[in-house]
Amino acid sequence: ILDSSYFYFDGADRQGITPVVDVMGSMSGKVLIMVDNKDMLNPAVYLMDVLGKFNGEINNIDVLPWQGEIPENYNFVILALNPSGINNLNVPLKVNQGGFSIINPLSKNEMFSSEYSNGFGILQTFDKGKAKVLLLSYYKDKTTLEFMKDFDKDTLSRMLGNVVIFNQDMASFDIGEKFRVVYKEIKSTGYYWDKYKLFIILIFGFLAILCLYFIKK
Repeated sequence: ILDSSYFYFDGADRQGITPVVDVMGSMSGKVLIMVDNKDMLNPAVYLMDVLGKFNGEINNIDVLPWQGEIPENYNFVILALNPSGINNLNVPLKVNQGGFSIINPLSKNEMFSSEYSNGFGILQTFDKGKAKVLLLSYYKDKTTLEFMKDFDKDTLSRMLGNVVIFNQDMASFDIGEKFRVVYKEIKSTGYYWDKYKLFIILIFGFLAILCLYFIKK
């Protein structure tokens, strides 16, 4: 459970929150898939199999390696990325930042915590320019992405948030609308100052005395 004295909320853009099911259902025409490493190719195929069962409007798929930028000439983009590939993306849930909890900011209730799981897959949506982006990634265990093979229309119909967390079970959250993400391993400068200020003051005091000693000498 979180240290309640230090809540740090992510700064993701809250405009245009779109449910995962809506993005998956509205994809049409030319769609771009970007993969950051060959180990994400199979998960990308699993996801496309799911889309093929759910959406028959995709008639052209381009595949490109992920190089940190989303091209501007696509309306729909699918990213299949390892957590480290998410660094520069302004996404609702930044799994590259380590452990996290999803909380209700009004009640302060914790709705989900990563510390109680050995790993899970993640689907999330966000906007980049005019493009709707569907991001596939994972937390801790890449093999959990294989649970996508079991997705059916009923599973997809319950993906009503912009973030979906799944393994053998599935949960959906509106991050930014109803819920917030708290990252457990991120501390502000103020946090470290409060924790180590006495030690820092002693070091600077010692250095000041040492400087005065050499100046007088």
